[in-house]
Amino acid sequence: MTAIDITQQQIVTRCLEQFKSFTADEKLQLLWQIYQRMEPSVLSAAAVALLSQMVQGVFTQVRQLSRADQVVALRDIVAGEPTRISQAYASLNVNMKLALWYRLAQAMARGQISRPDTTQNPSAAGNSLVDEMSQMGFNQQIFFLRQVMDYIG
Repeated sequence: MTAIDITQQQIVTRCLEQFKSFTADEKLQLLWQIYQRMEPSVLSAAAVALLSQMVQGVFTQVRQLSRADQVVALRDIVAGEPTRISQAYASLNVNMKLALWYRLAQAMARGQISRPDTTQNPSAAGNSLVDEMSQMGFNQQIFFLRQVMDYIG
């Protein structure tokens, strides 16, 4: 491993630890912001998984909930609450999780799924994390998101 690889790993580790420190609502808001900025990157990393029946099944379960319950279900996923939907999410592999969040972000952008409360200003730490992610290269961003997906599920 070169010094550059170690430094990049340290950046990803620091960002992941920072992500872990946020509340469930902050995590949802950060995931929304990250997916808004990284949409093309995530799509290329998880394109095949978008076709998965398992991803479609979890997505459909969330979509069929009332608007208020959709946010609760997403909050339960990031908080690791043992619900039917979060357990189905946990059974997905990391690429499927990336694909699911991609589908959720797309549906949120179209207003089909309730998105996290974006009226609250993100914390300075949240803004810092998103800014730091924006400075990462493609591989580093995807590696970070895969680490987040492993942590969430």
